Amino acid sequence: MWIKPIHAHILLVGWLSVFAWGIFYKVYTIKYKKLVAIHSIFGMAGALGLTVGMWMYNLNPFQLNESFVTVFFIVGGTLLLLAFLLFVVITFMVERRTA
Repeated sequence: MWIKPIHAHILLVGWLSVFAWGIFYKVYTIKYKKLVAIHSIFGMAGALGLTVGMWMYNLNPFQLNESFVTVFFIVGGTLLLLAFLLFVVITFMVERRTA
């Protein structure tokens, strides 16, 4: 069915990744809070852009220009990739706990 890949990406990047990020931020204290805000914006925009772009790319319900749809899809995926890369950087910026 055509919606299975879209559904899988919504679950993986739209829920599971956000859940994992949230658990990490709950357990660890991050030195630079602004990076967490930027990461959150990139993550949400990327997840939304990727899944909506994938939906428009597969169905094109509004008969939009094919180039626009492809760029929308790619930009969403790129934002999400940047969010994941930023998360990797953030994992090295946790505050040490003193015992």
